Amino acid sequence: MKTKDITIEETLEKEGITNIKELDTLKVNSISKSVAQKLCDAFPDYGLDYKTLFIEIARLNMYSATMPDNLAQAKYYYKNSAIYFNETADLDNLDAFAIHECIHYLQSVKDNDGKLCRLGLCNFSKAKQPGIALNEAAVQLITTKCDNAKSDTVKYYGIELPTTSPTYYPLECCLVNQMAQVTGLGTLFESTLHSNNNFKNKFIELTSVSAYETIELNIDYLMELEDTLSSWSAKLVSDVSDKEIDKINSKIAKTKEKIVTVFMGVQKLIYTSYFNKYFKVLKEKKDVENFKKSLSTFQKLVGTNETNKGFDEFYSNIVAKVDKKFAGVLDDSTSLTTVKTNFISTIFRKIKALITGNETTAEKYTDNN
Repeated sequence: MKTKDITIEETLEKEGITNIKELDTLKVNSISKSVAQKLCDAFPDYGLDYKTLFIEIARLNMYSATMPDNLAQAKYYYKNSAIYFNETADLDNLDAFAIHECIHYLQSVKDNDGKLCRLGLCNFSKAKQPGIALNEAAVQLITTKCDNAKSDTVKYYGIELPTTSPTYYPLECCLVNQMAQVTGLGTLFESTLHSNNNFKNKFIELTSVSAYETIELNIDYLMELEDTLSSWSAKLVSDVSDKEIDKINSKIAKTKEKIVTVFMGVQKLIYTSYFNKYFKVLKEKKDVENFKKSLSTFQKLVGTNETNKGFDEFYSNIVAKVDKKFAGVLDDSTSLTTVKTNFISTIFRKIKALITGNETTAEKYTDNN
């Protein structure tokens, strides 16, 4: 028996998106102008054209709708190229929500049948679709840049971390920002906006294939754990017995522990895979200086808690390795320069003394000079 195709309306209803009302043309144009301008202002070197962007975004179907609390204030649905805004959102100030979802629309790559093939950093041609959370965090980092958001220090699950996105997947954004420190933010943003592999390839080049794939999968897992946590928390406010509350609280505690473990594990893999490989190619004094600067910069991006100071320990250990490896080389280089300078100075002083006849100013050259 052939399975009945589910309509878009039925899919949306299953997700709790109901009471859908189309936004008027004036509102759609206002959102489109604002988003296009902010993207062009934030990324002047990425080949973005304001007029083209405005036309593309204005073609989107935009609606207000009743949406459940566990969904964001806006959602892009690729099958009908539409954005749904929560009816409780301020319809006169939708930019913060619209930028993120409009980027999803702009980065969508479809085949001739209209099937989604790629969404930024996420390749939908793969069965398990790895990279959904990676792309989500990258899009959010672009959104915060468009809004000129300042970095803030927040605390989640006992982890203190810097982020420009304190309310929307801060853990994932923190980790992806660390990855961008390895490749350069420009590479991350370019790949996210234009849906290509440049970011992935650059990160692999500077770390390894296994590191990238492990990080990608575990950032997805981190987002799944947070969604699970939200579900358990929602059950607590429902009508459940005391016995069920105890079970739910136990599951919440275990999920939080997993979140911390996964975050710290991914973070460690990012900095160890990068800096250990970087260490192996150090050759000159300038390389060492740049290496230490990169370490200091990265230190400002990591998340820490009371029981995990992993990066601080790694920092101390690898700096000690660098100093030990290059101490002799750098000292010898400095000594060699001094010897050469002393030798040349001695010869010139000797010549000058002979010419002037002032023997008392001449220094006797020996093999020790």
